Parts: sequence; structure tokens; C-alpha cells
Amino acid sequence: MIDLIEHIESHLTFLREVHRRAQHFILHIPLDLSVRNLLRAGALERGWDTWGHLHQFTAGLALKTMDEAAYEVMDKFYTSKRFDNPPAAPSVRLLQPWKKLLYRIAPDSAVQLMGGFSLMVLAK
Repeated sequence: MIDLIEHIESHLTFLREVHRRAQHFILHIPLDLSVRNLLRAGALERGWDTWGHLHQFTAGLALKTMDEAAYEVMDKFYTSKRFDNPPAAPSVRLLQPWKKLLYRIAPDSAVQLMGGFSLMVLAK
């Protein structure tokens, strides 16, 4: 379920139903709730309008959602397409070295502060 649950209106119901159909699951969940996105006027609303993200997550909320739907998380890690594909916007490009440095020092803090990350989860 790659970049899926944030688009589903009743995501907990969906996760509970799907849980009965397989033994293992891979989920990739965009972590839209970051300090940076909260400070930028309209950032979360644009996520809804542009990408159809009905739900926004932090890593903690994503894992809590998995727990509420009775999934057992076996492994997890952060992903960021921005590290491999630098953004076109010059203002965002200027932040990249700082974002990478912060991620190396304190990954959880980088995710919570800077945004632009997703959580890859292996669960059963």
C-alpha cells in the first residue's frame, strides 16, 4: 500500500479490512505534518487540493494508526525523494544541505521540523 491510506476517507476501516487478507504488508505513508508545513500558510490545504491527501500524518500518528488497526510493525524507516531528486525551487534547494545534515545528526527531528519525508513500514 504505497502512498494510499492518506487518500482514503475511512482509512482505519480500510486498514482493518485489508489486514484480514494477507500476512505481511508494506506501507509508504507521506509525513505531511511538519513544523515547516504548519508554518507555511496553506501548505496542508494544497496537499489536499493537489494530491488528494485527506489525512496528514507525523511518524507517530502513522504508527498509532497502524496500532489502532491491529498491525504489528516489524520494521520502519524514513524515505525522502528530495535527497535523490533535488527540488527545482531555489528557496527549497537552499535548505537541502541543512536538511541532510540535520537528518544525519537527528533523523526524527529532521522529519518533524523540515518535512518532505515519508515512512516506509513493514507490518503484519
